[in-house]
Amino acid sequence: PRRRSRRGARRAGEGAAARGGATLRTCLGWVRLALVVGELSGRVRRRHGIDVDDPVLARFWEQRLLCSLTTLRPDGSPHVVPVGATLDPPARLARVITSGDSLKARNVQRATEVGGDPRVAICQLDGRYWCTIEGRALVLTGADEVAEAERRYAQRYRTPRLNPSRVVLAVHIDRILGTLPN
Repeated sequence: PRRRSRRGARRAGEGAAARGGATLRTCLGWVRLALVVGELSGRVRRRHGIDVDDPVLARFWEQRLLCSLTTLRPDGSPHVVPVGATLDPPARLARVITSGDSLKARNVQRATEVGGDPRVAICQLDGRYWCTIEGRALVLTGADEVAEAERRYAQRYRTPRLNPSRVVLAVHIDRILGTLPN
């Protein structure tokens, strides 16, 4: 009998089960190898859900890294901007300072006023390590609240420039996801 090439066998549908099984066995072999290599390298696998009291989280958020803040526009589409953010684990808060007339502040204010969705996400990235804080935001305008947020910002980044219309986006943390260094 005439022997078919692989391409011909694929067209005819012959041997698909055998090839699929072999492919699956090969993939599982690679997965096992990756797990062994990971164990030998000393890398500890962590779940993506992170506790707010995790000291590794606090160390990651002490580094001088920029973040992205995602708020929702009135039509539900995301508005993503770079920001400086600070983490306050005991209060379960993340803070972002911004101008009161910025779109991010207006998006949060509008959502809280009309019973909309004030959910936001703050993401910090450093190479292969990342952390996303999800929560509900409020716009705080009190002088003491703004001063505390500015103090925390200055401690992590630098002294913020003078801005009389500054407000604080206070994010009450619902969930923290990420892959953090050991």
